[in-house]
Amino acid sequence: MNFNLFCRILIINILILISSKGMILGQELMEKQRVRPLRCGHSLLIEQLQKDSVAYKQYQELRQRRNGGMTNDGVTPETVDSLIRIPVVFHVMHRPEDTVVGQESNISDEQIQAQMLALNYDFRRKAGTRGFNTHPAGADTRIEFVLAGRDPSGASHKGINRVPYALSNAHPYGSLDLKDLSRWPADRYLNIWVVGQITLGILGYSYLPAMLVGDPDLLRKDGIVLGSRMVGSVDFKPGGKALNLHEIYAYGRTLTHEMGHYLDLYHTWGDGDCSVDDDVEDTPNCSGQLFGCPTTAPVDCPPAPPRMIANYMDYTDDRCMNIFTLGQKARMRASLTSMYPWRASLTSQANLLATGCADSTVPRVGSLLRWASDTLVRVNDTLGLGEWIRVLDVNGLGKDSVGLILQPDVTDLAGLRVLTSNPESDAFGYVRFRALSGPKPAWNRMQATLADTTVGTRPQSPTLLLEWLSRADASLYPNPFTDAMYLHWEGRDSVSFLWTLQDMTGRRVQEGRYQGPAFWSPEVRTWQPQAYLLRLEWPSGVVEYRRIIKR
Repeated sequence: MNFNLFCRILIINILILISSKGMILGQELMEKQRVRPLRCGHSLLIEQLQKDSVAYKQYQELRQRRNGGMTNDGVTPETVDSLIRIPVVFHVMHRPEDTVVGQESNISDEQIQAQMLALNYDFRRKAGTRGFNTHPAGADTRIEFVLAGRDPSGASHKGINRVPYALSNAHPYGSLDLKDLSRWPADRYLNIWVVGQITLGILGYSYLPAMLVGDPDLLRKDGIVLGSRMVGSVDFKPGGKALNLHEIYAYGRTLTHEMGHYLDLYHTWGDGDCSVDDDVEDTPNCSGQLFGCPTTAPVDCPPAPPRMIANYMDYTDDRCMNIFTLGQKARMRASLTSMYPWRASLTSQANLLATGCADSTVPRVGSLLRWASDTLVRVNDTLGLGEWIRVLDVNGLGKDSVGLILQPDVTDLAGLRVLTSNPESDAFGYVRFRALSGPKPAWNRMQATLADTTVGTRPQSPTLLLEWLSRADASLYPNPFTDAMYLHWEGRDSVSFLWTLQDMTGRRVQEGRYQGPAFWSPEVRTWQPQAYLLRLEWPSGVVEYRRIIKR
């Protein structure tokens, strides 16, 4: 091979290598962009507003007035740190084919409740949770969010609507068509729409109230839109079930961030460079968004302090965030005063009562749903043997059951016996406890006292009355028994079945066949005093169990 040919081949190979390396680097860059999407659509909303010169000028003037002392408008010494509660309604705008709740874009009630827990813990800076910090400027905002208990007509509701939406997996960013499909009055509820995906890779977006002043469509626009995989938190797994969440944005901080915008907070960098501020004194000046989870906070704008990488209003990963500052708290609380009249009515006591979000001292009636089992409870049936049982409130949501103390209620009619008074439980209503339905076919009523009434996704009442109807295919009495036990099948002339007596370890003690009148009294005098399971197998193949006790 001559020297010139060798050089040409060498140059071609080098170019191919450089090109390949460039393609690999480009792919790595695309991968980084894929896992770090445009976190928030706020800056795009500002750009959209700038196209309307009149509206944008009005927005800028309002921003200047707010910075000039309007911050405390409507705030009195008595209300400066009072607890503020906001009614919330979720509109799950799922793909039409996602008909099963919990399927893809049709996220479950539990996922929404997990999000509400994370949101409230973040805003309340709750100790022992991911939302706690020890920063000297860190704030408990004393703002809480509650799923609405009543719809606009006053009817009982769980605060979650489910609506088929053809563009759920490609929701056009900023489109009002989505909100027009399902909306509750924005001056009475905080509307949150959940879609499969938002175009441009945006995780969520919300208007600042200052952007809506004077807009005739303000009550159509107001609210928050989120992608479904950013709703919820892996910190809260109801009944041990996994939630379908993004691998990076998996702690519910997308809603915490967008809620900051909803309550009039800018990004910490003010959507600009060092010459632009976020109008909050105690957040260090910084330039541009920050992604990832850096271990060292950069100093973007000296002599300003290092950047506050844990601030909810930056773009860092969910696991890095844990702080609203005292200045941000003041700004958010001021946005719920007469400065923005429709927001002031949202948090009024009259509206909290009308939306079912006010505190109540009246015990709520709940119900039990047996997990991985049928809902039929028979007399002398032991609930909770190796299964989760779910406590539901009147609206069908899992009742926050952390710290339950269980005991029979004075109104119990069936002779209920509670076997676990301090059960293992979680914030979604999933409970592991054991209770023995009474020996009478009647209503079993159990009182659940909430040891901690400050935790949860809705206002808590002092007690929850749990009730379930125990049924009897056969009347079995008495139970417990000493010398005799009877089974009676009302409305039948005769019966035929195989029966097996087992002790509580499953060991067979006795067995036989009964065929005769629909009234049976087995010979029990030789049975030892203890608890048994009586197994009845019918000719149809149906098997029934009765828990019986001989004294």
